[in-house]
Amino acid sequence: MGLARTPNNGKDSGPRAEDSVIVPMSSVLPESVRWLWRDRIPLGKLTILEGDPGVMKSWLALAIVTAYVNGAPMPGETESHAPGRSILLTAEDGLSDTIRPRLDGLGADVSRVEAFRGMRNDKTGAERPPSLAEDLWALDEALRGGLYGLVVIDPLNAYLPGDLDAHRDVAVRAVLAPLAQMAERYNVAILTIRHLTKGARDKAIYRGGGSIAYTAAARTVLLVGVDPEDERKQRRVVVPIKNNLAPLATGLAFELRAGRFFWIGESTVTAEALLAPDPIGDEQDDRDEAVAAMHQLLEDNGGQVGAEDGTRQLHRLGLSDKAIRRARKALSVDPAKEGFGKAGRWVWRAKTPKAPNPAVSIGTDALGRAAESDSIGALRSKSSALGALDALGNGEVHASDGVLDEAYFASLAAAGPVEREDE
Repeated sequence: MGLARTPNNGKDSGPRAEDSVIVPMSSVLPESVRWLWRDRIPLGKLTILEGDPGVMKSWLALAIVTAYVNGAPMPGETESHAPGRSILLTAEDGLSDTIRPRLDGLGADVSRVEAFRGMRNDKTGAERPPSLAEDLWALDEALRGGLYGLVVIDPLNAYLPGDLDAHRDVAVRAVLAPLAQMAERYNVAILTIRHLTKGARDKAIYRGGGSIAYTAAARTVLLVGVDPEDERKQRRVVVPIKNNLAPLATGLAFELRAGRFFWIGESTVTAEALLAPDPIGDEQDDRDEAVAAMHQLLEDNGGQVGAEDGTRQLHRLGLSDKAIRRARKALSVDPAKEGFGKAGRWVWRAKTPKAPNPAVSIGTDALGRAAESDSIGALRSKSSALGALDALGNGEVHASDGVLDEAYFASLAAAGPVEREDE
């Protein structure tokens, strides 16, 4: 290793606190990449595990910790290894009521797992959460002895300075570069957890929150999401979306059953499929939001509001014209002309429900309850009934569900005319 003193206008700068480090490549011995989890989590490198809230990222991280400290084969592998030790930095889950019970349920050797809980003031005894900017030296000291092989930081942003702009590349690199160097120095795998952005992006690799510098600093990135092929919405899939050291590995599925973690096996689900929006779910969410907003709007205005003003207010809430039409239909709200000529205006008026046909049974008393009251508050229960009936008319509910087409049309007639529009 050669040292070269930093020049100053072509002259020797004299004694300095720092010198440049020049490394002849002839002195560098080639090495193979070592893996904690083959083709997914390398030793001596930074890995990001990312996904939306609720996709069990923390569970997955603890399952990886368990396999490592127990010396068990990682998922998709057959060879065991020597048991290792792990350090956890966890800001969102309690150690006693969440982390320890999960580790116990996973069967982890908890004597090999430690938590970096915080920094304590020697004088006052006060404790604060650690910061990767201010307290990296403390983690460095812990790793220096060579006892640990895996560090989990969950979530990464919780341990960054509060004034750090996570969208500025330079600011993010200033924190992550020393972290990555420490991983390489001690040949430790550092697994960090990150949330996704809310907005949709063209490529999965750009969905992580904050600057692209996060992804650039990591050698591998794993994406976790709900398996779109699982109708129960219980199964999760972890898919590599970046790997600078090996080809992208296949996805692996896992799920919780009665509070216990289970690996399912390989999955063909892609990262794009994990991130694809659910059009049916999104459409239903839009309708439900519009129904609630319109109900509140009518209630606040005594059951009637100008159509133009109402549309403008609902647009401000981000609701589309299509969602507004559906809400009107669900609540049996039709435009009505008030006044004559240029002085007249169109208004939305909550209809007073008529009594339903007693000969018709629709399997619910929600519509009947709405018919017993003229109050605006009855609109919510009526909305639920008409929403279910509308689903029947659209073919979303079938006769096998115990609801008949005749009941649908008879109930609509009993409730009063409902505007039908092409959607």
